[in-house]
Amino acid sequence: MVNTRSRLMALLGSGALVASVGLAGCSSDAHNDAGSDETPQETDSVISITDIVDHTVEFDKVPERIILGESRAAYTLAFLNKDDPLKGVVAWGKDLQKNAPDFYDKFLEKFPEAADIPTIGSLKKGDVTVENLLEFDPDVVVLTQDMYDVAQSKGMIDKLDSSEIKWVVTDYRRQPVENTEATVEILGKLTGNEENAQKFIEYYRGKTDEVKSKVADVGADKPKTFLWRAAGLIACCATFKDSNFGTMIDMAGGINLGDELLPADVQDGDLTPEQILSSQPDHVVVTGGAWGDKELDEGAKTSFVELGYATDHDRAEQSLRDELKQPGFSELEAGKNSQMYGIYHQFYDSPYNFIAIRAFAQWQHPDLFSDVDLEKEFMEFHDEFMPFDYSGTFFVQLSQ
Repeated sequence: MVNTRSRLMALLGSGALVASVGLAGCSSDAHNDAGSDETPQETDSVISITDIVDHTVEFDKVPERIILGESRAAYTLAFLNKDDPLKGVVAWGKDLQKNAPDFYDKFLEKFPEAADIPTIGSLKKGDVTVENLLEFDPDVVVLTQDMYDVAQSKGMIDKLDSSEIKWVVTDYRRQPVENTEATVEILGKLTGNEENAQKFIEYYRGKTDEVKSKVADVGADKPKTFLWRAAGLIACCATFKDSNFGTMIDMAGGINLGDELLPADVQDGDLTPEQILSSQPDHVVVTGGAWGDKELDEGAKTSFVELGYATDHDRAEQSLRDELKQPGFSELEAGKNSQMYGIYHQFYDSPYNFIAIRAFAQWQHPDLFSDVDLEKEFMEFHDEFMPFDYSGTFFVQLSQ
């Protein structure tokens, strides 16, 4: 392994300036041009990984010092190694702590050492440099697709290469339907937990293949769904187009309203209340979380839907009902017909997106999925895969 001093000298010798780079957070709308159907290969003790941007990296052994650009990688590490999910992690981002405090608290209760892992800086402020990363003498840096795109545009990828820091790119957020299995496989290889990765992938594939099979024959008889992203934290009305939750709605046999109304060159953006009211979608799904410490958008007319590991059902439903306080939304037919739902926002950037896909399928086609018990399924998933027990509320439907 090349030591930190040698790496730094290589970086300085290349003439490259060490500059801060902003690593894109959940608001990026850059297009995902790359993906890979290739699976990581291992031959003659060499671990070879081709990531989701078709970048191949090789290791002669399982990396022992890993930097996670996003601490939300803990969603995957939790089931890859239930006994020691943080093994090998020397630094990580601070997005999990900020955006999913309910999961972080649950994780911290089981693994208190998580609080001692150094953070690499703010993903939004751009205070991550190659020089910062070198201080941890990493064997590999794990970037998300959003991070990779910005790092590439700022020249940071070249600097990583010049300093002989290996890197891989994962993705749950941009194209979850395409990249979830590949991302789990990549992280399984990097942490030496290939068997557990494959166990999850088999489970995931079973859950999503059932949805694909049942909605295959719905033809043109597809309901229209508006996905309202992070209501309250973002003024009305943010959504996705051809990405993220939008692709899950499509996969589950629906028509994503954002695909029809957002501009062609974006993956996420804002619709106006007037557009939504005039469209009268069959279903409205609002994403929410445990965001009590976050400030509401000054232009928001509502609060947020409270969901997560520490929220009870009654509070979740009341907070969903409060979304109808958005001017004009009391006239939404979906609200009047109890076709308005809340779903845990963090499914948008995690391998648990399979349960969101199944939720969308049941809500959009209740006759086809009348036997699905979402809460029971997610509870059973925790029993089988997770290091801690299920608690809280992750889905809610507006009652009459």
